Amino acid sequence: SAIPVEIPIDVVDVFRAPEFVEALVGEAALLKPLPRYFWMQPGAENEAAARKAEQAGMVPIMNECMLARQRARHAN
Repeated sequence: SAIPVEIPIDVVDVFRAPEFVEALVGEAALLKPLPRYFWMQPGAENEAAARKAEQAGMVPIMNECMLARQRARHAN
């Protein structure tokens, strides 16, 4: 069943071993409203989880560190 949240969650940011990530997609998919991004930090990448996140309506992101991306974005 749906898990209502008081404040919308934009990003589910995952720092887990890849074998645990697919189950986390299932939990994230229960959040209402649905998070926009399912971000698998380096070392957490899981292709099946990425497909599952996309099928659930989230944008999967892999092979990219969120902190490094933000630093590069604001360095210019």
